[in-house]
Amino acid sequence: MKGGLLFSREQRIVLGIGFVLIALGIGFLTTQLVGSDSIGSWVPFVSGLIVLGIAIVTRLPGFSILGCLLTSAGGGLLWYVYAGKSTADGVAEPVFLLFISGGLFLIPILTRILEGKPLLWPLLPGAAGLIAGIVLLT
Repeated sequence: MKGGLLFSREQRIVLGIGFVLIALGIGFLTTQLVGSDSIGSWVPFVSGLIVLGIAIVTRLPGFSILGCLLTSAGGGLLWYVYAGKSTADGVAEPVFLLFISGGLFLIPILTRILEGKPLLWPLLPGAAGLIAGIVLLT
């Protein structure tokens, strides 16, 4: 340990990120308990964008997986809430699946940028979700 510090730089970054995410969770929970109905649909999307920002700033590719999945799920949820589609239309579930697949396809691109080596395993569930979403839409 240099300078008598208790944690390394990477550990301090991860702890800081953890505290930020806990603070966001408390803030979103408080807002929802107070009575703001529309905030619930924005939580995954905003949290995903924050985690993606953290992944880019810290260049820690592990956060890119979580950020891509949260942002894509949040985008799908926002589309579902604000497009006015119901599950009876038969469109909501396939489009949400396509949003998730988009997030899975973004992971290899972002990990390639962050660490120079893409994670290829998300392409398999992404392709399966894309095919299933297209089949369900037709």
